[in-house]
Amino acid sequence: MMHDARDLPLRYYIFILSMWEEGASQPGQPARWRYTLEHGQSGGRRGFKTLATLVAYLDSWTHNPPDGAAFVTSHTTTEQD
Repeated sequence: MMHDARDLPLRYYIFILSMWEEGASQPGQPARWRYTLEHGQSGGRRGFKTLATLVAYLDSWTHNPPDGAAFVTSHTTTEQD
């Protein structure tokens, strides 16, 4: 039996992205940006030290999203570079 795409459950997630420059940039040096991603449904947060780790996390999420309980809900975690 074939399924119509309209019969599949909608995967819908809300994230709030915060980003800030950490420390003063030295002349000629790139800014050090930090990122926090908050899961809108659970309120859990994850921290990222680099844009690359944030993008990698989102890429992984789109391929295999964890259930809501898997997102950190009690505190902010920080990914390593």
